[in-house]
Amino acid sequence: MQLNDYQFDLAIYWQLYHKHHIDNCNHRFTKLKVVVIRNFEYMSAELQLVKQVLQRATILERLILIPPKINGRLKFKIEEDAPKYEKLFCSWRASTRVIVKLHENYVEKTFVNPSHSKFWL
Repeated sequence: MQLNDYQFDLAIYWQLYHKHHIDNCNHRFTKLKVVVIRNFEYMSAELQLVKQVLQRATILERLILIPPKINGRLKFKIEEDAPKYEKLFCSWRASTRVIVKLHENYVEKTFVNPSHSKFWL
């Protein structure tokens, strides 16, 4: 999931047309094991998205949050920001195995060439 420069909180389009989809989502993500969210900025709507994933993904193993870079430097300091939200993320999780990490870079070979079949809901 790549957020790029999309801004949930400032986009009236998000508030009017898409926010209710997350609020009313009843789906359980029963096959979701790894989620990577790039350009994560801790905005309230991004946190709401993370909350929905953590609460509904019953076998989730890893949630990787990658902050944006500005001129090659991270917008946030990982050591300072991660602990602030750790308890909050733990309180939302449905899977006791899930590890939530804030990473500077995260590339896994299986994301480039996944070995599993695509399954669309």
